[in-house]
Amino acid sequence: MKIDFDTRIKHVTDCLKYLSLPAILVLSPSNIKFLTGFSGSNCCLLITTQNIYFFTDSRYLEDSKNKFTSWIVAKYSRDFKEIHEVLNELNIRKVGYEAKKITQFDFENLTLNSIEIEFVKSDGLIEKIRSVKDEYELHQINQAIELADQTMEWILDQSLEGLKEIEVSKMIKKQLLELGADDVSFSTIVATGLNSAVPHHSPDDSIIQSGDCLVIDMGAEIDNYRSDITRTTFIGNKPQDFDKIYDLVLEAQQIAINSVTNGITGGEIDRLVRNKIEETSPGFSKYFITGLGHGVGLDIHEYPMLISNSSDKILDNSVFTVEPGLYLTGWGGIRIEDMVLFKDNHVSVLTKSNK
Repeated sequence: MKIDFDTRIKHVTDCLKYLSLPAILVLSPSNIKFLTGFSGSNCCLLITTQNIYFFTDSRYLEDSKNKFTSWIVAKYSRDFKEIHEVLNELNIRKVGYEAKKITQFDFENLTLNSIEIEFVKSDGLIEKIRSVKDEYELHQINQAIELADQTMEWILDQSLEGLKEIEVSKMIKKQLLELGADDVSFSTIVATGLNSAVPHHSPDDSIIQSGDCLVIDMGAEIDNYRSDITRTTFIGNKPQDFDKIYDLVLEAQQIAINSVTNGITGGEIDRLVRNKIEETSPGFSKYFITGLGHGVGLDIHEYPMLISNSSDKILDNSVFTVEPGLYLTGWGGIRIEDMVLFKDNHVSVLTKSNK
């Protein structure tokens, strides 16, 4: 399946025209990868309403000229003088830039000799485009999900009692790679006992014991696209109140999934779930200390964000996680996470492993 980079670029130029912004300087490696497929260590992309300029260093210059034949490919320096020259040549006096992706040192170089050019923060412009997945992306994400599902079912079928968290984490990575993943999506979380009350616990030498909650959060990366899944189980004897808290989390997840409609914001869904938890079990919403979910694609956390203050809209072909959790210090934690797709006014749960 071929990536349609031309359509992706067109989405950007359409946004520029809508915003009356003549150009944008793209610095984010993930955004550059999305728009060009380039994954080298040094480049930037200047998209104008007139042309596309791909700047890189001598290591990648000739290959880039051969690959991007319809664009202008050039070498650039740390002082950005080549970009200044293009902007002056085109008489561009206003440029968007990704403020979160540039160092203060580079920003000073960018603006030093460009006093007549207004640089405006444009973070999120391309990320919003990326939040709507194309067919190629959906295919890659589903492949990554399939490996994560297989690995999750495999690891939960193993005898884990007596093993260290870090050992289980390594087993998961080994299995994912053997199944064909390029890498893990992120550092795998294995949290047993009281550690499970820490949402992003790093696996350590803690021993998995009978009576423990066990949270496993993992994913696969294939061709730069990622998956993300969490399951909570127990080892040996079930912890006191496990079923009650587990069912509350599972119900919260289903409420979130059922609430998704076209154009609803991530913040609206997050707040609805918190209110339902408090309504069902007064006092328990305070244990929901994380966000409800996030988009997944080239990055493990991307738009749309499902957090209380998010204005990100759920749109057709949005892929995101729904992962409510309750974390009780001194008892443990329970999180259930699935990846879902909103398409044609319907939510499909993409992750299939048992929960």
